[in-house]
Amino acid sequence: MSNYRRKELAKKITASLLLLSFSAQPYFSTAVFATLLGLNLSDTFKKTVNIYIIIPFLVIPQLILSGVFISFDQLNPKVSNVKGVPWYSEMIVSRWAFEAIATHQFMNNKFEREFYIYDKAKSQAIYYKDYWVPAISNHLEKAKKYNSSFYLNGGALNYSLDIIRNELKDKHTIFPAIPTPDLSTIKPVSFNDSTYQQIHQYLDRVKTICIKKYNKADELHENRRKAIMKENGDSLFHLGRLKAMHQNEDLEKFMRNSNALLSNKILEYDRRLWQKTDPVYKDPKPGMFSAHLLAPYKIVGSYHITTYSYNLIIIWTGSLILFILLYFGIMSKALNAGKSARYTIRKKSKLLSGKQTEL
Repeated sequence: MSNYRRKELAKKITASLLLLSFSAQPYFSTAVFATLLGLNLSDTFKKTVNIYIIIPFLVIPQLILSGVFISFDQLNPKVSNVKGVPWYSEMIVSRWAFEAIATHQFMNNKFEREFYIYDKAKSQAIYYKDYWVPAISNHLEKAKKYNSSFYLNGGALNYSLDIIRNELKDKHTIFPAIPTPDLSTIKPVSFNDSTYQQIHQYLDRVKTICIKKYNKADELHENRRKAIMKENGDSLFHLGRLKAMHQNEDLEKFMRNSNALLSNKILEYDRRLWQKTDPVYKDPKPGMFSAHLLAPYKIVGSYHITTYSYNLIIIWTGSLILFILLYFGIMSKALNAGKSARYTIRKKSKLLSGKQTEL
């Protein structure tokens, strides 16, 4: 493709994007990305057969690594990431598009948006009192057993104490009203009955707070439900119709990771506990690419950006990069430079082999 034709095509694409900029939906955004990617391939490879060979290597990862069909937890731990989204999936545009669509549809449909804040509070309370506290208690009992003279299992003792210490250190901001036990005593050399009692009391208080939090959120949820009914003539029919029209049960199961009967609710990895239930209600870790899949929002610096908006920004950033590559013909130039370098290396190797033969 000549420079003139390339620039004319770029102008047409720019005009089209400006005309369609009002439609910042993930479908349109992904279509723009795919179009620009296709144009870059056409500009880079002159033979159609080369493009046909490359297309499957671009399309298949969009399906497999999007997190929709195959959970990241089911991939090989060496190439996956229990903590969040694997690095290679961050480069998959379908992962960003699907997450934007799914979170927006689940959180902002006309039914769930009325109750999301209460459902989130209830979900977090359930996770800590039904999964996190029992998991820590289990390791606390193991540590007590392994610390006795009858069990000489230093490795298992270290493992359990590391999990307890790491989790209490990480969760003190979630339960600031509860004094955290002295973390320096949660080590094999200093762990004793006093430390055991402190941690046990801490877990009891966490469970009590979670029960109160759940009951309060449930009460507010019920009050909101009654208010909606009152606004519509005390009719349960309106609420039921609202849910039937806007709530997707299969999407809800996927967003809450409850679509599989034996799906893990909590995982142990790297001497930490990782929440796998209700990812759409779980607060993400701060960082541009630190959030888990299906997080309700992203934290960048001091800003909390909805997943829908953030993911669209990522997709359009990728499209902008592809546009720049197309406008300046960078991929085509890089390929030609690679061919020239390979030709030069071959030519030099032939000259060297010819001189060695003469000698």
